[in-house]
Amino acid sequence: MNKKDLKKVLRYLKLKKTFREYLLFKMMLETDIKTKDLMEMAAGEIIGKSVYKDDQGKEHTIPEELKEEIYEYCEFLEGDMPLFAGKSGKPIIRSQIWTMLNRSFEELGYEKALSSVKELRDIYKGE
Repeated sequence: MNKKDLKKVLRYLKLKKTFREYLLFKMMLETDIKTKDLMEMAAGEIIGKSVYKDDQGKEHTIPEELKEEIYEYCEFLEGDMPLFAGKSGKPIIRSQIWTMLNRSFEELGYEKALSSVKELRDIYKGE
């Protein structure tokens, strides 16, 4: 797995899956926001912001392109609605995220997503 592979997965999610799946994966790769925080995040906590501050006070920079995509995605969400909701309208859970990612990886011919977001992020950022 390399950065080129991860970019291919991002393109696949954007073109063949839902914008929600694409945006979630992109936020996982491009920010240091924890998966737990992404699962619990409300639209109003992130929309229009260049920096997201987590519960521990750590600041996470939101790249400009990603900020614009978040704004587009949130256009019809109320401020207190979960940013990433399941069909029930409740926040998605960790197993849903990994099921979605692994399915997409497999559809592209990869074995599966790596075991952690940190591993994926390190590859994407070239570390």
